[in-house]
Amino acid sequence: MRWDLFCNVVDNYGDAGVCWRLACGLATAGETVRLWIDAPDVVRWMAPEGRLGVSVVDWSDADAVAVAAADEAPGVLVEAFGCEPAPVLIARFAAHARAA
Repeated sequence: MRWDLFCNVVDNYGDAGVCWRLACGLATAGETVRLWIDAPDVVRWMAPEGRLGVSVVDWSDADAVAVAAADEAPGVLVEAFGCEPAPVLIARFAAHARAA
């Protein structure tokens, strides 16, 4: 199953760390995770080698949002630390959930 995990770095790197650990844990369990984060450089600094099964996406990247909106909706969408994903992504997820 694919997860879209949205992370807002509020006041320190702990926010990014929690989301990164969740994403890695899910990937270890065989899930595919797209970690949308408003400060992707923080994750690249913490884990420069990345993690198989986890892609890090800058949620301010309009092209990435457009690609995701046209793609199949994730099985699970998680909002962490008071973030607000792009409305088009929320709408895509909601439409998928209603159809399921």
